[in-house]
Amino acid sequence: EVITGEGKPVVLGISATILALFNCEVSCVCYSSYLNNRDYRDFSGMFETFGVDGRVTYGTINDLCEKLLNSRGNLRELVIDFCVCGVKQSGTSDQPTLGISR
Repeated sequence: EVITGEGKPVVLGISATILALFNCEVSCVCYSSYLNNRDYRDFSGMFETFGVDGRVTYGTINDLCEKLLNSRGNLRELVIDFCVCGVKQSGTSDQPTLGISR
């Protein structure tokens, strides 16, 4: 546990860099846009130096949720297609699936 004022941004920035060096896509998430912008600005030089700036993103919890929900396409369009076209049955599974590939 890192308490207030003891360097959470530093721990997060270094951890994100290490994970990105192993080709992980890293999402650093916080409730505050201000803190995200500040921390990304403070560590962007390090990310660039290590060549991982394309694999590290900072955002709010809402940003991450939106990214995950839309990772297989535009959620709004997927829901409309689902409502209009119904459920598409998978070849061998009894579980219904949306018309998207896994």
